[in-house]
Amino acid sequence: MVYGWMGSLLEVDLSSGEKKKRAVATDFYETYLGGKGMNARIYYDRIHPEVEPLSPDNLLIISTGVLTGTMVPSANRAIFSFKSPQNRLHMHSAMGGFWPVELKQTGHDSLIIKGQAAKPVYLWIHDDIIELRDAAHLWGKGTYETTQMIRKELNNDKLQVACIGPAGENLCYAASIESSVGASASRGGAGAVMGAKFLKAIAVYGTRDIRLARPHALFEKCEQILAGSGPFQRDMENFSYTMAVLNTLGTGMFGNLNETYPDLSPESLFKQDLDGIVLGFHEWLKKAEGSAACSNCGVKCRTALPLPGGGYAYLKCHLWNAFMVGAKIVDYSFVLECCRLSQDNGLDINAVSRCIAFAIDLYQQGIITKQDTGGMDLRWNDKEVVYSLIHDISLRRGFGRMLAEGVHAAASYICRGAENHAHHIKKLEYVPSAALLYLPYLGLTQAISDKVDISRNVSGPSIAWAGLTTEQRQALVDSPAWIYPKDYERYFLQNFSLDGSDHESGCRFAAYDDETYSIVDSIGLCAYWTVFLMNAPINSRALMAELVSHTTGLDISEDDLTLVGRRALNLVRAINVRSGLQRKDDSLSKIIHKTPPSPFLKPLDPVVFDKWLDRYYELKGWNQEGIPTSQTLQALGLEEVFPALKKMEGAHAHHTNHKN
Repeated sequence: MVYGWMGSLLEVDLSSGEKKKRAVATDFYETYLGGKGMNARIYYDRIHPEVEPLSPDNLLIISTGVLTGTMVPSANRAIFSFKSPQNRLHMHSAMGGFWPVELKQTGHDSLIIKGQAAKPVYLWIHDDIIELRDAAHLWGKGTYETTQMIRKELNNDKLQVACIGPAGENLCYAASIESSVGASASRGGAGAVMGAKFLKAIAVYGTRDIRLARPHALFEKCEQILAGSGPFQRDMENFSYTMAVLNTLGTGMFGNLNETYPDLSPESLFKQDLDGIVLGFHEWLKKAEGSAACSNCGVKCRTALPLPGGGYAYLKCHLWNAFMVGAKIVDYSFVLECCRLSQDNGLDINAVSRCIAFAIDLYQQGIITKQDTGGMDLRWNDKEVVYSLIHDISLRRGFGRMLAEGVHAAASYICRGAENHAHHIKKLEYVPSAALLYLPYLGLTQAISDKVDISRNVSGPSIAWAGLTTEQRQALVDSPAWIYPKDYERYFLQNFSLDGSDHESGCRFAAYDDETYSIVDSIGLCAYWTVFLMNAPINSRALMAELVSHTTGLDISEDDLTLVGRRALNLVRAINVRSGLQRKDDSLSKIIHKTPPSPFLKPLDPVVFDKWLDRYYELKGWNQEGIPTSQTLQALGLEEVFPALKKMEGAHAHHTNHKN
């Protein structure tokens, strides 16, 4: 009997309408555990490097984690993996909310979508009932209305829906897959992959129980986690405020990375608005009608704000300031409307806000004119411009067609020096707090990322701890908040900093953090509860291994779990190297190396950055071209992967990282 997993994978071919449910081998589960790792293995085996991302041959692979749907707090994630239309590399996106748990309770750990329907359809999964249903009446609808129409049609208010909006239907590269309470799979064009398949939605409702090997032991461990979560709970109460205010004033760079708070003149109306941002935030929160959490999570990290036409928009983290920073508009009603439009159209808020900032910057620089924009006058601090561009991008209409494939592609179409204003990592737009990238540790974690998303590549504790005194560091190392192995203590106590003065400790922490995120994305936990924030209750790999062991009945050690994380990371790296990824792609935009963002930061020295990248590769067991070595792959049981990578060795010239 399999514990923790449901034991089966569902594959749906949209071209033929065929649905196959097949058993998954126990050793496959034990090797990858679920989520990111399981998806990476399926991707490597079945998606050829030459497959076109928007063709029927691309797969949308969705896997829950081994802990997803169990009593473990925050165990509610599914990973969506696919070949990205934006950069033609492996992409994965984590979705929380309630949809992943519901999928698993239908009796399926994983779902593979292939092919292309002849007309719009949606997939309905209710335990063993698996149907492709007509979606012609849903095509063109927003995600809010789509969800309600499907629930009404199936006469079930409890089913969960993951769907695309007009942006996905029109193959916009910023298109997301949206679900309830603001949950989404957002990065790299997930919604465009669904749209290309004419798949409007996936509705799920499950009644199957998840079997646990040691339910009493797991219950006791979860009770201990919850009993010690007080500091974390208190931190989360202020999280939205911290992200909205500090990301805007402290680490935000306004517009298209072309202005910072210290640069603003005292007479600037924008500066005066920023000065009132704290008061404005608290006033705006009074309009909230509560908070929302994902399945089995007592931390309500999303603020529920009522929409004029009914329903709610759910805001957290960067959603509070992405458009505010990008459009230079300090107005929370504007933020709410932008988020409503983005979520309803099915758009990645980080990506689309960056695309709009890029467009306004080009217009203000004179690189594009009204002749390019179809007569639009693109100005900072203009709400109607932003609203119009959100619609135009979603519909690939007018000038929005130019922006629909992201800033890198738009710059290549425009030319005229536009590429100098197109800020991206591996063709994916930055998150709003881009000033963080000027610090070597943080720049490195984003540059090497296989998912450019600050919540999957930055350790919040590491950032916060860098400024501690020697005495404070020692106290931290001796406390339960310390999340690293014993042998990392000396790096932290002696040299750790974010300024580039000690690349050895910085690279070690970056490499360790990356592995931990890979584990989290394979077992189904929320990053907030594990490594991203201070005082996270599930903050050690040993504890995660114990939770997996009690769930499955297997004796999973901390070392075993580390191998799972490394295996997933190296498989994704192998996929991307096989697809043409080179060292030069692990890079940052030129502006990070040239233009000081403020008096508090300095340009990131490319020589320093190259030194960090060299050491990071070495710690990962990759050669200096960023290719996993045969020894590394053999140690992870992936020796069959190496021959494909061997062909790439020597084909890649050694480029310094800063050459973009």
